[in-house]
Amino acid sequence: ADVTVGGCFSFYVHGNLHVSNAKSKLDATETSQGIVYRTTANITIDAGTIETTMLRTSKADGTHVGSITINDGTFILTGNGSDKHNFPTLGLTHTTGGFNMHGGYLVIERGTDSGNAQGWAFVIGSDKDNCSITGGTVRILGARWNNTNHDLYFTSTAPLWNLEIEGFNNNNRVEIREFDDNGDSGCEDVEIQPLVVLNDLTIHNNGVLNANNQNVMVGGNFSVEAT
Repeated sequence: ADVTVGGCFSFYVHGNLHVSNAKSKLDATETSQGIVYRTTANITIDAGTIETTMLRTSKADGTHVGSITINDGTFILTGNGSDKHNFPTLGLTHTTGGFNMHGGYLVIERGTDSGNAQGWAFVIGSDKDNCSITGGTVRILGARWNNTNHDLYFTSTAPLWNLEIEGFNNNNRVEIREFDDNGDSGCEDVEIQPLVVLNDLTIHNNGVLNANNQNVMVGGNFSVEAT
């Protein structure tokens, strides 16, 4: 079944959100701040699709032990919400949280448009002991990013299985950076991290990856594909 969430500030998850049917879709693209996961929330995709403007941590007090798990299916972050300028499009910044990916796709279409987190596509700050990565593909779709003044930024304490970077329509790049919360969002600062891709790293359509003096480690194939 398809479920559409709209006309509200955010879709809050306090407990478990589980999408397990290949024909199911949760559409939260009409919310201004997308999906907000509370301190103990667990979001799991075994099949089907979740599409939302952003996925961000809560500003609630307490230890954030929530987790994101993608076993199959597709998690799409469109990045076109409003009133979200202090948060990355995907923000899993707490060391105590979990990030697990064993299959499927995590698709990030845009970074945050303005504010303290301008340009930020995703930040994963989970302690490595709280991460399990055995499959799946993270895709950054640069062609959807129309802000010519800012590159797209990311950093991740977790390795990625496959990473695909699509080229831009302008001279922007995808760049590894340190994330500074600036004390406004309830996120945690995350230091710049080396990029570890356990399988394949693919750069499409004249895309550019700026490693910013960080090591890039690829366990499989490293491919640069021209237009």
